[in-house]
Amino acid sequence: MRITQCIYILLSLILLSGCHINTVQNTTASKIVSFKQINSQGQEAHPVYLSNHKGWLVVDAAQGLTWINPDFAPISNWNGKVATIDWRISVQQPELVLIAALDNDTSAIHVLHFDPARASFNELASLPANESDIEGLCLGNTSDGLSLFSIDTLGILQHHAIDIELIDNQFSASLQTIRSLNIGPNMSDCAVIDKTHQLLIAEEEIGIWQYDALSEGENERQLIPFTASGEVESISTHSSGYVFAASPDSDKIWVFDPNEDTNLMPARRDISLPSDVRLNSINIATNTAKLLLGGYDENKQQLYAVEIDWLADQHNQGALSNQQAEAHQTDFAAVETFYAVAETDSVQRFGDAADDPAIWINDSQPDKSLIFSTDKKYGLNIYSLRGELVQTLPVGKINNIDIRQNILIDGQYKDIAVASNRSNQSMSVFSINEFGVAKHLTDIPTDLNDVYGLCLYQHDGQLEVIINDTDGQFNRYQLTIDISDISAKKIDYFRANSQPEGCVVDDDTKRLFFGEESTGVWKMQLDNINEQPVLIAKAHAPVKPDIEGMGIYSIDGEKFLVVSSQGNNRFAIYRIDADNELLGVFEISANKALGIDAVSETDGIEVTSVALSDRFPKGLLVVQDGRNVMPMAPQNFKLVSGEYLYDFITLKIRQLAQ
Repeated sequence: MRITQCIYILLSLILLSGCHINTVQNTTASKIVSFKQINSQGQEAHPVYLSNHKGWLVVDAAQGLTWINPDFAPISNWNGKVATIDWRISVQQPELVLIAALDNDTSAIHVLHFDPARASFNELASLPANESDIEGLCLGNTSDGLSLFSIDTLGILQHHAIDIELIDNQFSASLQTIRSLNIGPNMSDCAVIDKTHQLLIAEEEIGIWQYDALSEGENERQLIPFTASGEVESISTHSSGYVFAASPDSDKIWVFDPNEDTNLMPARRDISLPSDVRLNSINIATNTAKLLLGGYDENKQQLYAVEIDWLADQHNQGALSNQQAEAHQTDFAAVETFYAVAETDSVQRFGDAADDPAIWINDSQPDKSLIFSTDKKYGLNIYSLRGELVQTLPVGKINNIDIRQNILIDGQYKDIAVASNRSNQSMSVFSINEFGVAKHLTDIPTDLNDVYGLCLYQHDGQLEVIINDTDGQFNRYQLTIDISDISAKKIDYFRANSQPEGCVVDDDTKRLFFGEESTGVWKMQLDNINEQPVLIAKAHAPVKPDIEGMGIYSIDGEKFLVVSSQGNNRFAIYRIDADNELLGVFEISANKALGIDAVSETDGIEVTSVALSDRFPKGLLVVQDGRNVMPMAPQNFKLVSGEYLYDFITLKIRQLAQ
């Protein structure tokens, strides 16, 4: 028994020590074909391998940033005490090489234009440190443009967008705060995989964390654990998507693809260094089938230029064989782009709160129309068309809301809003006066367990509510509203196969459209009590679950269904009067000129084709923004001019007619 226990303990210790048989017995390790000392003082060496210019950017905390040729002879210098840098080709200006340099004295970040043809450095912008010193930085090109990521001593990651302009043959740059994340202390390095929009952050003795590098990306992370002794101190990314990691406790460089490798680091592939070399920093670039690596050994205080035959037969097939170092850029799929022209004030607190909007139209003064919206942690918020909060009612956890106007009640025409209220599984009813002021009238109970989506149906002098449950149950109620009483009578019910939410009714044609989040869009005729729902659009590319909000837009009498595709932060338009044809999809990108961020993870939407003043002559689209950044703030709603919808739809119809 004791012998068995000893064997078990011994095996456990071997496993815990990080000895992985599949990584040690690596018969396909890449080979170093050239290993040279760089006779220049510094702590980082960045290989630059462009079409017409080749050399090295050497970083030194005392002497600044030096451009040296392939033979390591200095050419030019940018004075300043530089701790670290990263560089990219600008997506906006492909002829522009941008460098982000961290000031070793002030912790400011300097954005430099490096012109290799003239061997010149020109500072375009500077970002001062806040309350704490900045310890690391990295650049990344994504579909958003060029981003700067910085990490401070408190473990706060700051994400900035870098915008480049060329004015009178002079480049200028501006930095715009996007978001901040609390990632924790002891982060040693960061790098971005442009190809897959992944931000990688090395935590010294833990491993490498993966984040979404997009401005509107998920605030989630995944860990690639580091199982060898020592710590990950430096990481660098390759344009193919591979990641290189180094530790001063090892004579190897580990290579892995975070989207393919499922085993722990050290990964399946490694690069063996001379046995007496330990690298504290590494930076890579591509030289045809070879890999150029700049490394620094702190103990030896020596920079190295390394050329590696990086498994050419295995890795240079497909995408990798066509990669160049200057292709830190990515080809991004073309999607029609809209821009918000206004945004509402944020809800009160961070978290999943803002949900669904509705538009109240001021018939006498359209520019005084209002946006009613739900805060599912608080109640009803009402905004002007400029986004200012004008009224709030703390009525509970209301989720979806809809409005109908000019309803005849006791001989007078009234405007009514109804919202699903998850605080008491009810329908909250509001009156709206001629100025848009809302009054909470009552909560009407339902027999649902977890109320969710809601929409209104107005016909033949009647007002009906269609409300659903997260379990798929739909109830249809007929509202009776008079001076003394408000009541509801359940007149029908039906069921979806799984969780629904958003719905909308075309009163003119008595059609109900609703979304089943994981499946698609359904249609049902409300004037036939025996009518069964029909699936008219499946949730597959380019529409991706969850299906959330929806609204109806009209052009010359033809109706179009606009649907939020939450799974890929896009919106789909269906031609519901013409066999429910999918006309196309669009996204709402950042309007940097107005300081309005892009739209992501949208829940509810509302749209109208009614002209609302000169600002919205073709109507208005209002969408919930699940991640409100630039800068980071609680959720809100974005306002998009109906002109985008009108132009997009009419263009698509003309193209189809050709």
